[in-house]
Amino acid sequence: MQKDLVQITDNMKRKYISSFMIIAAIACHALSIGAQTDDEIINAAISFVNDGITVTLPVKGKSMTPFIMNGENVLLEKSAKYDVGDIVLAHLPEKRFVIHRVFSRKGDSITLMGDGNLLGKEHCHLDSLKALIRYKIDDKGNKIPLCSDSQKARSELWRVCLSQREMLLSKFSQGTENSFWEELFRTCIISEGKLKLTIRPVYETKKIGNKIILISKESDNIDFSSLQSLNETASFLFSSMKRKQLNLSEIVEILMKEYDVDKQIATKDCVNMLTTWFALGVIRIDSI
Repeated sequence: MQKDLVQITDNMKRKYISSFMIIAAIACHALSIGAQTDDEIINAAISFVNDGITVTLPVKGKSMTPFIMNGENVLLEKSAKYDVGDIVLAHLPEKRFVIHRVFSRKGDSITLMGDGNLLGKEHCHLDSLKALIRYKIDDKGNKIPLCSDSQKARSELWRVCLSQREMLLSKFSQGTENSFWEELFRTCIISEGKLKLTIRPVYETKKIGNKIILISKESDNIDFSSLQSLNETASFLFSSMKRKQLNLSEIVEILMKEYDVDKQIATKDCVNMLTTWFALGVIRIDSI
């Protein structure tokens, strides 16, 4: 039994060393080598992903700006399913690899589009999707989520702004990333009357003592150091928006009827509250 265990441990070590070697090769060379060698390395990375090993890969190009920047590292992982909004590594029919977002899906027919692209989409079969990308890696080696609720909200808003991308990309700065997204959200809900908002189904309120807090049913960690407490007005708006698709005018109207408040004040309060929820990922942007 001990001999078998030693053999298993040795095999695991060899597998880990092989994984480290391919990660190192990708990280050191993928940005400077020729296209053919690039494909060979990516195919090797996909092989490791298929074995259940995550692989770090540097991204070339600006087609996923502002979510993934040129030269940033992403983490490839195996996935049993792919949904609209997922960022994936795909091998397209014309024999090239891309890291793009799933724009739409009909059965096994997939449409991809880069977040930084103004025009043009790629069409492929489900089998062309080779890995899921849920994280990018910062300079300190920390994993930055790309599929958190807040990132989902940003990608939904970005999709709505497809016709404005060229102008928005020129304004985007990583140094002011949070303010960029919040200002864009405010502008869109005020100027785009058809923009529909709802509460993500995973969110609910819970009363603790005399406070009402916001929690996610899918969270595996309730962080009591940063709980969002809702006042009476916010709690009422939250309940009113659950399972409904409403634009800003409709939300303001609901608030005015309940509290008999001036429209200008109601609008300001709603915009501020909705912007806070957007930043947290509580708001889902369904359509325009």
